[in-house]
Amino acid sequence: MPQTEIRGNLADFHITFIGPDGTGLTPPSAKFYIIYTSLGVLKRDVLDLVSTDDGVTWDITIDTAPFDAQTVSWHARCAGDIPAAVEDTLTISANSANPSILGVVPPRAV
Repeated sequence: MPQTEIRGNLADFHITFIGPDGTGLTPPSAKFYIIYTSLGVLKRDVLDLVSTDDGVTWDITIDTAPFDAQTVSWHARCAGDIPAAVEDTLTISANSANPSILGVVPPRAV
């Protein structure tokens, strides 16, 4: 489900990859792909998702400070015998009092 964050907040993602039988998969690894603009420049990042204790849920927290106000596309894909993917959007809002962050490093898992 699409979510909205105010620029500068941390955005949390909790992802479950679903197999063809409708149950949660326990893949060996998973990646998080995100495309956004920062100071008007298009950026593409690939980050590692972290598995929770159950191995079914995969998490990542992204710092939104470097993002321009926009709708960001993201995609998560797992490795393993059964391919699965999840994708959605994240809207970053920033009013005129929320300054653009200059010189901030690209988003990273926190």
